Amino acid sequence: MSEPSLGFPGKLVSPDAGINQTKPIDIRPLCILTLDGGIPGTTESSQLVIIKQIFHDLQNRLEEEADAAVLAQIRPCDVFDYIAGSGMGGVFAILFESFNYTVEEALDFYCKLHERVFLSSHWKTKNKDETRKLLEDTLFNLLPRETLDSALVKRNKNPKCRALTCASNPDNIACPRLFRTYHSRQLKSPECSVLDALMLSIVDNDHLESYQLGQPAEDFSGSGHRFSNPAAQVLREIHAMEGNDRLLSCIVTIGAGHPGLLKDEQLDAIVRDCEREASELGSRFTGTEQIFFRLNVQQGLQVPLERLGQIATQAHQYLSSTEVGTVLNDLTNQLYERPGMLSISTLVAFVQDVSYSEKKEMHQDIKHIRNTQDTSILGLLEVSKDARHDSAVAYKVQRRGCTVNTRIGILQQIESWARSVQYPLESSLFWIYGLAGTGKTTIMQSICEILDAAGFLASSYFCSTQLDSKESKRIFPTIARHLARHNSTFAQHLASKLRDDPECAHAMLPVQFRELLCNPWHAACTNGLEISQCVVVIDALDECDSNHGDEILRLILDAIKNDQLQGLKFLVASRPVPAIVERAFEMKLGPQIALHEVSKMEVYSDVGRFLNEQLSGKLDQAHILELTDRADGLFIFASTLVKHLLPPEFLSQPERAKRFEKILSPIRQGKKFGLDDLYKQVLNGALSPGGPQNDDFECRWRILQAVACTAEPTSAQVIARLLDGITVDDVMAVVKSLHSVLFVATFEDPIYVVHASFQEFVTSQTDRPLKCNLSSIHATLAKSCLLHAQEHLRFNICDIKCSFTPDEELDPPIRVIGPLLAYVCQYWWSHYKQSNPKAQKAMLGSIHRLIKEKGLFWIEAMSLLGHA
Repeated sequence: MSEPSLGFPGKLVSPDAGINQTKPIDIRPLCILTLDGGIPGTTESSQLVIIKQIFHDLQNRLEEEADAAVLAQIRPCDVFDYIAGSGMGGVFAILFESFNYTVEEALDFYCKLHERVFLSSHWKTKNKDETRKLLEDTLFNLLPRETLDSALVKRNKNPKCRALTCASNPDNIACPRLFRTYHSRQLKSPECSVLDALMLSIVDNDHLESYQLGQPAEDFSGSGHRFSNPAAQVLREIHAMEGNDRLLSCIVTIGAGHPGLLKDEQLDAIVRDCEREASELGSRFTGTEQIFFRLNVQQGLQVPLERLGQIATQAHQYLSSTEVGTVLNDLTNQLYERPGMLSISTLVAFVQDVSYSEKKEMHQDIKHIRNTQDTSILGLLEVSKDARHDSAVAYKVQRRGCTVNTRIGILQQIESWARSVQYPLESSLFWIYGLAGTGKTTIMQSICEILDAAGFLASSYFCSTQLDSKESKRIFPTIARHLARHNSTFAQHLASKLRDDPECAHAMLPVQFRELLCNPWHAACTNGLEISQCVVVIDALDECDSNHGDEILRLILDAIKNDQLQGLKFLVASRPVPAIVERAFEMKLGPQIALHEVSKMEVYSDVGRFLNEQLSGKLDQAHILELTDRADGLFIFASTLVKHLLPPEFLSQPERAKRFEKILSPIRQGKKFGLDDLYKQVLNGALSPGGPQNDDFECRWRILQAVACTAEPTSAQVIARLLDGITVDDVMAVVKSLHSVLFVATFEDPIYVVHASFQEFVTSQTDRPLKCNLSSIHATLAKSCLLHAQEHLRFNICDIKCSFTPDEELDPPIRVIGPLLAYVCQYWWSHYKQSNPKAQKAMLGSIHRLIKEKGLFWIEAMSLLGHA
């Protein structure tokens, strides 16, 4: 199974996503981690403390960008493409790759190894035979035997991370051997098990006899002093593996202590060697601080080495310094943004001896590239955090791709178009359109995963009326930002434009499109951009605000026809709304698929396959066939039906049969039973278990209307505060009873409508008891917003101690202001505008009072929220 993407720019989906399961992750710029060696059982725990801080900062950055907790803990193998180490650093590299350890798991392993082996009498008395047995027994006790006995090289594995460690033959210590977890035709590794590699990394002449490996047996005795810092060796390895054109993002090299701080003379000699290597390599990267990062505890390691707590304390003290804090902040940005800083060929020239003039020219080139990736410049772009196909929101609402072996013909047709090199100019845009519920978004999710794994996906933008991605002003800035991450040449021209004219980032759509996309892309092509398959995916174009979908389509098509976007392809999906259809046919659009016109036999087969996968064993085959027929080719019908019949809470077989009969009964009577009828049945069961006259019905219906009418998805807490007489438990009860059409994780998380068709169904009801008076609901929400704003807005809402404190140094405003007041400040006017005239007139006094008494405080809050 492939692991889900964590949703930050540097992270691709796993390589087995999609149809083609053989493509490696060979597109993203490389991030490299190297770990110095030393005498095992000494100061290497400081390395893990440093790595732990790096990942703590990166996790926080992810959560800030997602505006929510990131559920998955980041592991080193998720972030670094190569992890190399010497000595215990090699052990850590293998733990991170072969065992997929988190930093905390590696720390726990090291503490137990330190206690059981390095502090044992066998280790201290240097009884080599007993020490070897103790070490092997401890490794088998702490780690899974199955993995330890397996081969180090995974020949059939397509790794997202590669690890290597090194060891030397006592008779030839100048030429260390590299032991890899990955297969290479060009570079041969001695065959060994994972256990062998761990033992080779820990072995040293002082405590263990040399370790024998292979037939005939070859002796190994550690990495040798000269190769305790493996950084330069690893860079040459990467050149051999990756070739000249792959881009590098950063090199992180972590020491095991600073020379002159250690009592052990042998250890101090090794550390001096490591630091000399690091200093020499670092000098070659002078002026390129955003590429080469060296971290090494500089004082305090003179403590007895059995006292791990004090070593950790000194490491934390080192990390808390202002200078190191700046380095960590730069490193976090680099790992998050993952820009391509220089090519492997340039990297090799840095490692090798080059002339001063050549080196100076390279430094100038790298500074120029780094400037184009300046996050403060690209930060001017008002992007959508929810738009990517692998965003945190997509993960939360469990957006999924197509069921295996469904939509095969459509997916293959799109993939073939994306991969084609020779194609007519007018074929640069592929349009998928279909009625609500025909599976457009599911297809687009699948194709994004396929193209991303193949390296063709330059940008993905999923519009949604519930998210910030509905705002048309964010579409072109977001796509431009994605393209900048995908291609450094384009980034250079985009950054140059933003420096010259920062206002263009917030201009009208035609200006944004011209200045942020067309002109930089055309300039990049003119100045040597290598054209390859680059696909921009836009889903649900019809869900853009202010009906701008047709204008966006016109701008893209005009640019394609004028050859301003050479080499860039667009895959667009939408409903066949009149404005977009008219625009598409007027401009003679290229390849297209009308999902509602696909062969009924093919669609019925795919829907049936989905229902079989979900309901097999729970309903008999005859019933599944009846439901397939009733779905009438609508995937949203099938999906909603499955969730209705299989709620997350336990449902007895009789209750499930009762629900099933309610659905089939009108069908058997020859009555129409479409998607709206299914929604009505879902609502009746959830809102009125005792019938429409039940006392709870009006309360539950009011809650659902509020959920459907909020300006953005908001939490049960906020909904309850906006409606008089409603509790959080009331809201959560409604949401849980409507699990097939609504989604929420906890009462503090936003409530999402699973499909836009349900939101439209709720807001369009005109017959009692399900009658939705939109203007009345908006009037209720507007009055409540004004009341809460009047009550809670105040001077210095964030309790800032100094008025000179920049906004960016404050805690996230949403946490200080609170989700209720944040919603109220942003959307009271939106609800007021959609209220009926009588209610608007009645609210004028409240608005006048708010502006007069709290107007400045409202402006302050909006500024902190980034809306003023």
